[in-house]
Amino acid sequence: MIKSITIIYFLLFGVSTVFSQRNDTLRVTLDEAKAYAKIHSNDIKQNAYEVDRAHLIVKQAMASLLPQVTGEANYTYYTKVPTNAIPASTFSSGIGDAFGPITDQIIQLRHQANITTPFNPSTGGDGDLLFPLAQKNAFTAKITLLQTLFNGVYLIGFQGAKMFIELTKAENDVKNVDVSDNVMRAYYGTLIAQENVKIISQNIANLERLLYETTQIYKQGFAEQLDVDRLTLSLSTLRSQIEGLKAQALLAETNLKFQMGYSVDKHIILKDSTKGIVARLAPLLDTSLPSFSSRKEVRLMNIREDINKIKVKKEKYEYLPVLNGFAALGSSGQRNKFAEVFENKWQNFHYVGVQLQVTIWDNFAKKRQWQQSEIDIAKIKLGKVQMQEGFKLQYIKAKTDFQTAYRDMQVQQDNVALAKKIYDVAKKKYTEGVGSSLEMTQAEVQFYTSQAQYLGAVYKALIAKTDIDKSLGTE
Repeated sequence: MIKSITIIYFLLFGVSTVFSQRNDTLRVTLDEAKAYAKIHSNDIKQNAYEVDRAHLIVKQAMASLLPQVTGEANYTYYTKVPTNAIPASTFSSGIGDAFGPITDQIIQLRHQANITTPFNPSTGGDGDLLFPLAQKNAFTAKITLLQTLFNGVYLIGFQGAKMFIELTKAENDVKNVDVSDNVMRAYYGTLIAQENVKIISQNIANLERLLYETTQIYKQGFAEQLDVDRLTLSLSTLRSQIEGLKAQALLAETNLKFQMGYSVDKHIILKDSTKGIVARLAPLLDTSLPSFSSRKEVRLMNIREDINKIKVKKEKYEYLPVLNGFAALGSSGQRNKFAEVFENKWQNFHYVGVQLQVTIWDNFAKKRQWQQSEIDIAKIKLGKVQMQEGFKLQYIKAKTDFQTAYRDMQVQQDNVALAKKIYDVAKKKYTEGVGSSLEMTQAEVQFYTSQAQYLGAVYKALIAKTDIDKSLGTE
């Protein structure tokens, strides 16, 4: 227990040193955001509960291997006391002569047992001798111990329990991959949205400066009112546009916090930059299909196949005999009057025994069960083949999308540089009085459009790269 607490402490301490968090502000890179989500994401916590449940289910099943102790207390009131009739005709002499010694012996035993009520066997209408089998009030209390000494199913019970826990963990690993994938997509979306706001903000600053300069030139009589109006309209459009972009950036940031399991009321700062992430992107030159052994689904399918194999063995072992041992300790009391039961000594009893159960004929019910499990194994094997083909299709599509997006990103990057060059030339000509405001406005629109298209291409490339990583099982 102390060792587990120590490990958790160092894990949490290590995470807290990785994440720079002050004044309710979390600063994270992409890798740090994924690491944070693996600890704090609600989906991760929910999945952890499933593992805990699996452990409890196994412990519950294994409890049947241990001794079972039960207590029992019974009270019975006979409205008519049952009797046992012995035909008098089976004896050559009279009833009294034949049963006199037996009756005397019964009376003596009842006296030794402190049973004070009289024993009066009666005769039926046909001369049979009637013996009472109980008295009106009967109490019994006992404790029973039951222990399974041999059961073929238990031979593989521990192995099956271990595989069940591994299955739950494998299922959670598959779910946890989706958590990391969602964090990556949310991180990229937030990064692009924030970058878009920065670019538009810079464009607004540049346009404000140009508008001021144009206004001063207009006041000196070297520019037209139309020039001022066009710049004012462009500036108003950008200011309106940036408000929508800020709202989108806030929404993307909130989604990132949610995917990470971080409070949406707190602040978060992304330490990565668009430029840095783009610099790490590279075209995929390898045309061969990779191995998909890292995919969590592969391990999950293998475990499912193994569990069904164990299930077949279990159902076959159910034909083996079952041997149970039992023991009981108790006491009973019987009297005609209710109060007298507790005034006299009860009769104690105890016994031990074994019980053997053997399946002789079940109309092949158990056999049909394991045949169904064998069909499940065949389906899993077929599913594994189909799954591999699906992995290939997913990878090829993601790779194609990435290569297309990567080429488009490079083209859009060149377009931004070219559009900026055109805009700078048009702006210089305009400020020198040799160019028109219309020419500069057109160059300005082309420059803004190329910037937006470039960011869109970057986002597509990042998402396509995320799809490739997911298809390979890379977290």
